[in-house]
Amino acid sequence: MDVKPTTPIKEIQSMIRIQFAENVQYKVCQIARLGLQGGDLTAHRLSFELLPAYFDLLRQKASRSHTNLEIDVRTNRFLRYFVCPHQSRGSWVHLRRFVTADGTFLKGRFIQQLLLAVGIDTNRNTLILAWAVVESKNEDSWRYFFRHLVEAIPELSEEETVFISDRDKGLVAADDELGENILRAVCAQHLKDNFTTRFSCTLKPLFWRIVRANSVARFDALIEELRKANPLAAQYLLDAEPELWAKAHFKGTRFGHDTSNVVKSVNKTLPLDRELPICLLLNSL
Repeated sequence: MDVKPTTPIKEIQSMIRIQFAENVQYKVCQIARLGLQGGDLTAHRLSFELLPAYFDLLRQKASRSHTNLEIDVRTNRFLRYFVCPHQSRGSWVHLRRFVTADGTFLKGRFIQQLLLAVGIDTNRNTLILAWAVVESKNEDSWRYFFRHLVEAIPELSEEETVFISDRDKGLVAADDELGENILRAVCAQHLKDNFTTRFSCTLKPLFWRIVRANSVARFDALIEELRKANPLAAQYLLDAEPELWAKAHFKGTRFGHDTSNVVKSVNKTLPLDRELPICLLLNSL
C-alpha cells in the first residue's frame, strides 16, 4: 500500500484488516503514517508552524471556547497554549464543586508537558475542563494554566470549590491564582507512597483507616494505634497537615475522593495521543 500524507487513516485500517485480518487502533495507524512519511520530526515541526492558523480557525468555529496561544515574539516560536471548550464552561453548573489537576509529559519529538484540569458530575463521571501544553511543570506554567482556567470558568473561584492535587512544588506556589474560595486538599495516594517508602508497606491498611476516619475522635484513636506501632510514622502524618488529607479534619467535602486519581486515570487514556504532533493532539482532546 502506498501511504501518503493525505491517505485517510480509515483506509489504512481497512487495508490492514483485509490483508492481515487485524484490527488496528485509529491512533496507532495515525502514528504509523507519520513514520512512513520519512520520519515524524518534520511532521511535528510542521504542526507547530500550523498552530497560529489552527487557533484562528478554532476561534472562528468555537468562539465561545476560551483559548490562548503564546508565541515568543522575538523568535516566533511556540511557548504555550490553553483550551477550555465552551461545553466545559457550560457544564460547570452541573458539576460537583471539585477540581483536580495534574501534568504528564508528551511523547513527541519536543520536551513538553500536558496539563489537565478535571471535574466530576453527580454520577461520578469525569469531565476534562481544560488543558494546556507548556514547557515544563513549573510555577510560571501552572500560573498560566490556573489564570486562564479561572478566566474561562469564573464560578470556580467565586464559589467554595475543593481542589485536590499531589502538591507538586510549582503547583503549590501557583494555586493562589485559583482564588480565596478554593479548599486545598492533598492527594492521599501521593502521601501514602511517601509514607510507605519512608516507613513500611505493612502500615498501609492503617494509613487508609486514618485518612478515612469519620470523626476527630476516631482519627486520634487510630493515630495513637500507629504511634504504638511506629512513633516516627505517627509524627510524620501529624506533621503532614492532616487538614489537607484527613477526612476528619478537612473543612469541606471531597465527594468521596481522597486522591487525584480521576485526573491520573484520564492521563492513562491518552498514551497514543501524547505521541501525536501538536495540532493532532488538540483534535484528539
